[in-house]
Amino acid sequence: MALSTTGPSFDEFHAGTAARIVRHACALTGDLDDARDIAQETFARAWQRWPPPAPPVVAAGVPGRRA
Repeated sequence: MALSTTGPSFDEFHAGTAARIVRHACALTGDLDDARDIAQETFARAWQRWPPPAPPVVAAGVPGRRA
């Protein structure tokens, strides 16, 4: 399993979001079995792209002011 240095591991991500995704999918479909299938497919796709890219670095400064 690939470990990310910029955020949680995939297992931590799954544990923290699985129930919420199933509840949301169940609210959309009205069917618990379909909701579980949707969540499984969601995590299978997320796993293929894990870890997520690091957020871009934004330069700090005062907007509209030139040095």
